[in-house]
Amino acid sequence: MSIRLYCLIVIAVSFISIEGKPVVDPKLNQRINRLLNITEAEKKFNTVLEAYITSDANLASYKSEILKLINKFFSFQSLRPDIVKIYRSLYTLVDINGLIE
Repeated sequence: MSIRLYCLIVIAVSFISIEGKPVVDPKLNQRINRLLNITEAEKKFNTVLEAYITSDANLASYKSEILKLINKFFSFQSLRPDIVKIYRSLYTLVDINGLIE
């Protein structure tokens, strides 16, 4: 293989962006979940939903149906992985540890 072709291949490969999944720090995920537990995020989430439903007279009459729908599709547990992902994108392990302390 000629030197020119070799250099061309090396240059072309260097411009290709290699994409993959970002490396997820399991310790960071663990600490974020700990923070969510300490702050009782799930309890607060459910309290806000309950307050919103009962504050609107139109929604209050369908409270049980709305809660079934929310628990099936929008429960805190089903949203938790996305919440952790958001925290991961915004905070470092040092930040999360500072919030826990």
